[in-house]
Amino acid sequence: TAAPSAPLEILTTSDYPLVLNQSGSTPWNQIGFHAEGAIKGTVGRIGGGAGHPTGIALTALAGDDLHLRTGPGSSPTDTRFTILNSNGNVGIGTMTPGATLEVAGTNSDIYLKDGAGNSSAALVQDSLGQGQLQLMNQAGNLKCRLQSSGDSYFIGGNVGIGTVLPEHKLQVSGGSAYLESL
Repeated sequence: TAAPSAPLEILTTSDYPLVLNQSGSTPWNQIGFHAEGAIKGTVGRIGGGAGHPTGIALTALAGDDLHLRTGPGSSPTDTRFTILNSNGNVGIGTMTPGATLEVAGTNSDIYLKDGAGNSSAALVQDSLGQGQLQLMNQAGNLKCRLQSSGDSYFIGGNVGIGTVLPEHKLQVSGGSAYLESL
């Protein structure tokens, strides 16, 4: 291009404006990102050869964390996915996950779905910030809801405490049950 907007700008109608082709026995084909006197990260194609996986690799080196961001800038609010180098914690919607998996945001619900898109389980947060565990049957109908504030319920089957084979709607084994009338 006659007026590049960066030190390297490629203007083409090709589907592949830049092709990296590496010969030799190394199964890597990467672009390295240099900062502060060292390679800090890479992106590239890995594939084949003695125990190496095949795919695309995003790598954070030299003790750095890996962040995938969206949006126009590099603002931390644009971070959508983070892996911390120090402990391997994964964050979705947070740059500082405090657990093995932390999901943060105004809609931080987690759904487990089958191949047809039917939910089988969900961890959800209601509009007041209260947590719920929901379990659905094969048809996707809600059958169990454990709510941190409000009503919880089980629909269908028996419930056992201290037994894996309850024979009654509620069976308590190995201890005592206390029922209080109000």
